[in-house]
Amino acid sequence: MDGHITPEEWERIEAFAQKPSYLRRPEHLLPEEATEGDESVTEQWQATNRDVS
Repeated sequence: MDGHITPEEWERIEAFAQKPSYLRRPEHLLPEEATEGDESVTEQWQATNRDVS
């Protein structure tokens, strides 16, 4: 990443910020083609950030 935010990235950020907080998911900030996998970004995050008690 070169540190510059593209117009498409700004659009995703603005759309994310306009959603109510209870509807926001991390994958909303990713390009559409990045979320076309078997496991969602949220599921991946949850799997790596589980509470280990």
